[in-house]
Amino acid sequence: MPELQQTFFTPKEIATYLGLSTYTVQQLCREGRLQHTRFKGNKIRIKKEWADQFMRSGERPLLR
Repeated sequence: MPELQQTFFTPKEIATYLGLSTYTVQQLCREGRLQHTRFKGNKIRIKKEWADQFMRSGERPLLR
């Protein structure tokens, strides 16, 4: 996984970091399965720690 240095990341950046699609990351956020916050209205932002926590949980996204 590439190393990330920022505090908050876009779904696209987290998708690249986790090896998932941007759509999957957005869906995980919508379902409340991936911790996130919203900035300036509806812009989703995710901390690297939250993404790491999701991956450590053993929970896997449902691929449709």
